[in-house]
Amino acid sequence: MLRSFGRAVDRPPRWLAAARRLARSPLGAALLILLITTSLGWFVNARLLILAPAVAAITLIGSLWPQLSMCGFRARLRFAVERTSEGLPVRAQLALEHRGWLPIWGLHAHSSETREVTDVMNDSLPLAAVDFAQPRSSSTLRVQLTLPRGVYAARGLALRTGFPFGFAMARRPIVAEHPLIVWPRTVPVDPPPDTGGQRESATGLLTHRSGTHGDVMGSRPYRRGDPTRWLHWPQTVRHGELIVREFQAMATPRLWIVVDLARASHVGSADGGSREWSIRVAASMAKQWLNNGAEVGLCAGRSVVPPDGGRKQIVATLDALAAVEAHEHPSALDIIQRIRETGGANESPLFLITTDRVGPDVVQQLADCDWLVVLTSAGFSSAPEDGGIHPSTAAQTSRVWRRIASAAHAQTALRTSQAGSANAP
Repeated sequence: MLRSFGRAVDRPPRWLAAARRLARSPLGAALLILLITTSLGWFVNARLLILAPAVAAITLIGSLWPQLSMCGFRARLRFAVERTSEGLPVRAQLALEHRGWLPIWGLHAHSSETREVTDVMNDSLPLAAVDFAQPRSSSTLRVQLTLPRGVYAARGLALRTGFPFGFAMARRPIVAEHPLIVWPRTVPVDPPPDTGGQRESATGLLTHRSGTHGDVMGSRPYRRGDPTRWLHWPQTVRHGELIVREFQAMATPRLWIVVDLARASHVGSADGGSREWSIRVAASMAKQWLNNGAEVGLCAGRSVVPPDGGRKQIVATLDALAAVEAHEHPSALDIIQRIRETGGANESPLFLITTDRVGPDVVQQLADCDWLVVLTSAGFSSAPEDGGIHPSTAAQTSRVWRRIASAAHAQTALRTSQAGSANAP
């Protein structure tokens, strides 16, 4: 019996939870006042019963007015573009139409799923300036929003009011034509290092292997089938045999980019922390390499984009990075093992973006052709973190392709040469 009582205390019935919510609301306070005044009128002084109709009228009006005033009201949101990047303003238009006969006051934005949308809407849209004192009216609000990375859909987004007393809330959903996808901001990146997973092609990246494109790498003896225009006449005269010039090879790299989102690997605040900068580094690498002709695959959180090339792959990769949510903290070890099991990275090099807090078990899963991009945790935290790079990781520092000391040094660390720049979305 005591055990059953303990379960009832731990998990109260639904009616009791609803009663608690009602008791904590303004409507519950009004009903309690009505009960008290009625009881005092019956048992103490009959004159106090005069207060009961007044309290009942206030409660009734406060409960019905929000719903009555919102009748005939609707809102439509339209973004000027479907995709943008962090730091770039985007124009938005909110059309409000009210066909009802009662005025509306106290409108504010509310999202049941994304708190960032609620904050941005309330801060950016001048809802207080909307005057519905004259019913049967319409207005349009045009604003510019600068949003952080994410997917801003209209699902769960609404305008609501509790005027006059907050006893009840009336809401009307905001209908949007399409969601707004905000990509991570990117910086220029060097080409990937020459490694496995490349195939010869007419388009792609110039490598340091021998081929038929690009700059002259050296010279070699003539072989049957070499074009005569390759002949290096000074070397031919000097050696007394035909010598030809050797050029770079054009190849299409095929690689994976994996983002370590494990909670234990990252430090710092949401926008300037190492986790958010790991996503930006992944976006920069994928975008630059895809623009240069590589085939890039991505694994970040629950999003897996198989390797491919072209403009569609850029959009798919950046969309996947934009959709990474704050509560996603998968282990990098599980991600790498999942890719290995599916055979996706058996021949393609893997670039793991992590911090110097990564564990040795993750590093041990890397193959000889894989690379690390390491963010120094002390540079992304307000207070220096203890520890640093793990000894097992330090033993493989030769596999670190780039080391990023802080957010201010991200661009210089990823782009050692000054040629080229990141393209706009």
